[in-house]
Amino acid sequence: ISDIGSLSKFKESLGLNNLECSYSITPKEDGEYLSEDFSIPDDALAELFKIYNTEGVLSRIFPDRSDNCLCSAWMSRCYISAYGDVRPCVVFPKKGWTIGNLREESLKDVWSKNIDIDGVSLRSFKIKNYPVCNQCDTLKHCTLCPGLAILENGCLGPVKMRCQLARSRKTFMESLTVKEVL
Repeated sequence: ISDIGSLSKFKESLGLNNLECSYSITPKEDGEYLSEDFSIPDDALAELFKIYNTEGVLSRIFPDRSDNCLCSAWMSRCYISAYGDVRPCVVFPKKGWTIGNLREESLKDVWSKNIDIDGVSLRSFKIKNYPVCNQCDTLKHCTLCPGLAILENGCLGPVKMRCQLARSRKTFMESLTVKEVL
């Protein structure tokens, strides 16, 4: 976290407008985390959010997103491995989520395939399709990820790391004054 200022200066030296860092830990293919010892403690997350807020990244309040699509996986992007395997995104596990292989078929043919999660097309998958998460009081602060849910749980549902981030983000946002939010 102490290096965020250096990263921001580096970003400016490159003439970039935006800096986004991921603080997610992705589970291994078997759903296990390498070590939860690497997770960022809540007080460090609060400090990170403070820094990000000065960058203008967290200064917006998220609207009700229950009718929005989750992410751009399989809507406008996909993951292609060095072996030509195509998955909705890099987070989705290889087993059961490889849609096709570019050595065997064209990207156009692979891209035209529909992917269902619990009977709902991934391209139209929305937050409201997460029944447990849809009722959570941190929903507007959450960044749900179907790939992480499948890796961690084997099905859709809450993801430990994302729940922690949402709680921390909610606490941080509620601590801001109106002036800081605008």
